[in-house]
Amino acid sequence: MQRKLDLIRKNFPQSSSVPSDYLSEHIYNSWERCAEQQLPMTGSMDYKHLSSSAFESLLHKHELLLQSSRKHLDSLYGTLAGAGWSVLITDKNCTVLKVYKSKNITEKRIMQAFTPGAVLSEELIGTSAMSCTLTAKRLISVFGEEHYKEAHRNFNCVAVPIFDQYSNICGTLDLTNENPVRDPAAFYFLEQCATSIQRSLIYSIPDSIIVELFSDSESQTSNQKIIVVLSYEQQVIGANSVGARFFNLNLNSVPVCYSDLFFDDFSVLFDQGLLKASAFKLTMNNGISLYAQIVTPPSQASRLNISSVSGHLTKRQYSGKPDELTHELGSFGDPLVHTHITKCIKAISRLPVLIQGESGTGKEVAARQIHELSPHKKGRFIAVNCAAIPDSLIESELFGYQGGAFTGANKTGSRGKVEEADGGTLFLDEIGDMPIELQTRLLRVLETKEVNKLGSTTYKKINFQLICATHKNLEKALATGEFRQDLFYRINGMTLTIPPLRERSNVLELAYKVLDQVSIEPRRFDQGLQDYIEGYEWPGNVRELKNALVYADALAESPLLTLDDLPDNPSINRTKVPYSDRPKSLSLIKNYEQLIREAMGVANGDITKAARHMGISRATLYRKLAKMQL
Repeated sequence: MQRKLDLIRKNFPQSSSVPSDYLSEHIYNSWERCAEQQLPMTGSMDYKHLSSSAFESLLHKHELLLQSSRKHLDSLYGTLAGAGWSVLITDKNCTVLKVYKSKNITEKRIMQAFTPGAVLSEELIGTSAMSCTLTAKRLISVFGEEHYKEAHRNFNCVAVPIFDQYSNICGTLDLTNENPVRDPAAFYFLEQCATSIQRSLIYSIPDSIIVELFSDSESQTSNQKIIVVLSYEQQVIGANSVGARFFNLNLNSVPVCYSDLFFDDFSVLFDQGLLKASAFKLTMNNGISLYAQIVTPPSQASRLNISSVSGHLTKRQYSGKPDELTHELGSFGDPLVHTHITKCIKAISRLPVLIQGESGTGKEVAARQIHELSPHKKGRFIAVNCAAIPDSLIESELFGYQGGAFTGANKTGSRGKVEEADGGTLFLDEIGDMPIELQTRLLRVLETKEVNKLGSTTYKKINFQLICATHKNLEKALATGEFRQDLFYRINGMTLTIPPLRERSNVLELAYKVLDQVSIEPRRFDQGLQDYIEGYEWPGNVRELKNALVYADALAESPLLTLDDLPDNPSINRTKVPYSDRPKSLSLIKNYEQLIREAMGVANGDITKAARHMGISRATLYRKLAKMQL
């Protein structure tokens, strides 16, 4: 193989063809371009670097890309550095934006090339994995003598393109090693990193509805999900690479709207996706049915600084005064909740806290607030959903593993969540779903404050605050043997019960707090909507309330929100009756069609009068009548 490459290099460019077994089409085409530019194959190699001002300008231009990629690059380098791989990210002109150099580098040319601001374009340095991946639009490896320039014979590189939120190439991600080992595992992690970067870029699109699509309910965790991004005006404004290929999208030239892709009404995204916060079926215009789920963009939560809803607090210093603490806690719609959280903050450094409550009541929000106002606030808040991790992975996820501990394990091993919480707070959500055999290991860690990784015989001392949460009745689980009694007493140092919205004393206060945080402009509720908010049971709790208000804020035309601005749900009774006569739960309203019939009777069939009588818009009433086939 090596001799054949030497012969090919010697005869190039006089040779009219190169066997594909020795040089791929993309690499050969790159060689031809280099020859056309009269770039010599031999000779010294001087790398061009941008000036400091030009590089600063470039970094500013790609600020979003760098922010979106930071944690993914850190993770990729942490995984592969031990195997000698260096990582760099470039713009689409192959100018280096950020570098993670391997500590094992001995090749001086790699040290020179892998510097921020270096221009590694094909025109200047010849064939590279980066230049080839830009033309191929997929993963390309260029090893040793496959590089056009002889000076790069000790470079062994693989690169993938980075696609932005509109599925345009915005840069490249490259791995380089002095060891010529074509490691499929390294290539896999490289591709996954590029996919994650694009997903983060997609999540950064403001004021958007992110729809993730998959073929069946079992594939929600797949990295090959189809993602499309919609505006509230029903325009497609973004997509991942899979989504762009699936729908044949070209967002640069051809405007696409929701109805061009899907048969179902646009309102299903709100009624089924946002409010129910679960997977639902969505049918394409060609008749194909997919499962879909709506993802809340983290960028929007960050922009709105939602504390009482998403759990992200502003990190102001707390002096210890009660009024300041109440301000930091925001509003839960019940002063008793604040009182109990305050007690937990005082005790958390000495006692574990167990938070109980229904789904969506804000258990993680309370946990984060306890952490942020506790003595361990400078440490990390590590959250683990015990119900979301497969039983086969939860042990390694919690306690970590030694390199080579099991088939497929990272050679360098992995820190577990327990160790990551050292100096901070470990939050075990849905602990009632933890497998019984793992409860024994957790109990030992809590008793000894020591952790040992899978496959290791050594123990490490750790110090963390513990907060657990569950929606289950743990006392019943104790009686059935599903939960260890000794573990229950270990985690139940202090109990915090977050009541559902239907039991809170001032839901309207919480609703206004949420509205102020999610609304782009000042808004208020009319009396009918205020009565409804206080009278409805909100079975989805804060999650349902928030989604309903986001929907209303996005679509309402008036600063004064009314019942008609809520998501179009046939179970919502918008009839203007006194609050005392309103049913306490939407689930109890069975006579919506009858109300429409009565309103039409009172109005003698006049749509406008019937809609006014019910307190809804004519368009809404038309849709309801169509569904009722009236």
